[in-house]
Amino acid sequence: MTEVIRQGGYLLERVGNTAASLAKVIYDEFRDSQFSIFIREPYLRPGDKSKILNELSFVGDSLYKIICSDLTDEASLAAAIRKFTVSWSFLLIVAAHSDPCKNTSELVSGAILIAVNAYDGESYLFWRKDSPGPFALSK
Repeated sequence: MTEVIRQGGYLLERVGNTAASLAKVIYDEFRDSQFSIFIREPYLRPGDKSKILNELSFVGDSLYKIICSDLTDEASLAAAIRKFTVSWSFLLIVAAHSDPCKNTSELVSGAILIAVNAYDGESYLFWRKDSPGPFALSK
């Protein structure tokens, strides 16, 4: 159900965040296997002054938050997804390996799930290896 809020002369519609739903899909699908999650950082570049840079690693020319499946839980993954989601850019890759990747093609070749944002950041569209097509999360 959509929540509408009246503020001043405007009617505002609250937009939900489906990060928790995406985290649940990842854990439900891959719970019994070892995997790594790569979430691309959309803003930062080398030389920027941010504490977040300490959490990130390079894969090719891009910075990623890398999360090992045995070092996180569903709630922490949902928080990381929210942290790195902006309306115009989000990329998450679940890879079957835990070795560091040197470039993007190596990362994508080991991908078992790729998720991008959809609907101006309101939801996610994802592809799973060995599935018939892309899936979108519904609210």
